[in-house]
Amino acid sequence: MQPSERLRALSDAFLKLMDVVTIDLDEKDNPQVIFESLNYLGVPLLPSDLIRNYVFLEANRRGEPVNKLYDQYWYDYDRLGKRGQPGFWKVEEKQGRLKRPRLDLFVFHYLSYTKREELLITRLYKEFQTWWKEKPERVVEDELSKLQKFSHIFARFFTPDGDTRLDLFLERLQQLDISTIYPLLLYLLSEGVHLSQAELNGMAVDLESYLVRRLVCGLTGKNYNRFF
Repeated sequence: MQPSERLRALSDAFLKLMDVVTIDLDEKDNPQVIFESLNYLGVPLLPSDLIRNYVFLEANRRGEPVNKLYDQYWYDYDRLGKRGQPGFWKVEEKQGRLKRPRLDLFVFHYLSYTKREELLITRLYKEFQTWWKEKPERVVEDELSKLQKFSHIFARFFTPDGDTRLDLFLERLQQLDISTIYPLLLYLLSEGVHLSQAELNGMAVDLESYLVRRLVCGLTGKNYNRFF
């Protein structure tokens, strides 16, 4: 195809095949509700999509720099992989009988850790809203910064590239298909808990021993979420 033909095809695509829709909102309109309903007949929005919109809507309402916050704290979650493949956080992992994107799983386990209670992943967006509203004084940047720090810990669960006993345990957790321990690990590996590598290695051995012995004895892992 000649350059002129390519240019004509590109022009036709923009002028004839692409529609641009503008939605004007009144002061009484809720952008969040409209956003949630846009894809009602299309591809369902992921809980993390709704959470992203909710957080940045809050940032906009409070006059915080939305674009700066997105670029600094959220862009990596939306980043695509090579050749348009899902990026790291969009890759689906098995949890229970279903597969879910890593970002949804991370937010779920992060909320479980912060709330210290059992949650339903099927209600992830509602659970996040409830958690957020518990402290109206939240600063969006502070919360995004915390989320980012814990996301680095969570990413390690899927890419344990070290040579410590803890890394071996993280690798074996994937083989055992046990993720209910993740909130506990988020706590143990957080900045506020000052544990040496030797202490973490010892805990990894103890936890692994507990899980493997129960597996060998044919005991159920049904209540692991409550236990951990």
